[in-house]
Amino acid sequence: LALSHSEPVVAAALARIAVERLQRVLTVMAADGGSFEGPSYWNLQGRYLAAIYGTVHSIYGDAPPLKLPSPNRQAAYAWGSTTAGGRSLPFADSLPDPDPLRPGVVAWVAHRSPDPRAGALARSWLKAPTEGFQVLWWPSAEGLAAATPKRASALYPRTGVAVLQAGSTTAWLKGGASGDSHAHIDRGLVGFNKYGIHWAVDPGQDSYALAQYSSSGATSKRWTYWKVSSKGHSTISPPTGQPPLRSAVFSAFTPTSSSVVAGAGSATVNLRNALPGSTTATRTAALSEAGTLLIGDRVRTAVARPWTWRWVTDAHVAISGSGSTRTITLTRSGRTVRMAVWGMPRGSNVSVVPAPDDAVGPDGRALRVVVLSLAPTRNLALNIRVH
Repeated sequence: LALSHSEPVVAAALARIAVERLQRVLTVMAADGGSFEGPSYWNLQGRYLAAIYGTVHSIYGDAPPLKLPSPNRQAAYAWGSTTAGGRSLPFADSLPDPDPLRPGVVAWVAHRSPDPRAGALARSWLKAPTEGFQVLWWPSAEGLAAATPKRASALYPRTGVAVLQAGSTTAWLKGGASGDSHAHIDRGLVGFNKYGIHWAVDPGQDSYALAQYSSSGATSKRWTYWKVSSKGHSTISPPTGQPPLRSAVFSAFTPTSSSVVAGAGSATVNLRNALPGSTTATRTAALSEAGTLLIGDRVRTAVARPWTWRWVTDAHVAISGSGSTRTITLTRSGRTVRMAVWGMPRGSNVSVVPAPDDAVGPDGRALRVVVLSLAPTRNLALNIRVH
């Protein structure tokens, strides 16, 4: 701007270079609308994205020198990746109960388009405005008047999470790469929200003051902290935990012809890289229309290997049954969820162990971990039905 009057040609060239650089960054950040760094960092990034889109438009109007990627997927993510009650889904360096997703760039989408998801979010946010973006960019009349859409199941491959929606019940399955910024070793993590309660709790971020906590090298101490390691997450791993810097890609999503399915759905993540020694390894999470979650773990190895299955919760836990089947009853806030387990190899054990003292749930309750110590097997076919 300082050069625009005295050196307009130079100013135009510099502006074009800036937009080119922004285009590359925005293409990555707008890939699926989410952030692999978790909801807390999604909020932070959303403010910068909002400023970028607003600034470019204020200078060039509807005709920038290069077309920027649409930010509409941010609105789709903000709507589809939360529970029916609007709670953010915790993963990576978030809190056990993260702050709600904030307007940021979605306010820009609501201002510039009739997107019904952005409109529904804008209506909610305007009841108690928290950011100037909501007033600076007033939502479009079409968006505000649009009918509230249903939350749909969706796969966010760049973010590394599949979100399954069925009415008031939400489940999610984590993939992605543990080497990403602010990521945890949580490949295969399953989350489950029913009755407005997170029955599987992500312990969230640890202290940033811990030694090497912000380091992501293969030998970093970051990976040894309980809240970051797979031992602090509801997933399956070797007894010593999943190794760091491994990725897990989604190999299936229902329906296979689309990344979105109304109501329920299912997702499968390939865990072979996260489970050393396996020849094939998958975890499938399927949510029925009635809100029942089915988790299926299938692991094959050349030689018999033991595995450890964990479920982190702040609910009271009771266990019954014997042999290859168990019923795990979770009780919290006057509500009950039951987990039917079958397919454990002979000789497996089930226990409940306390989490470290500094690991607490969304409202400060102590965490405990349901642990299935699975006996060595070459062909694990474990099933858990949560209802």
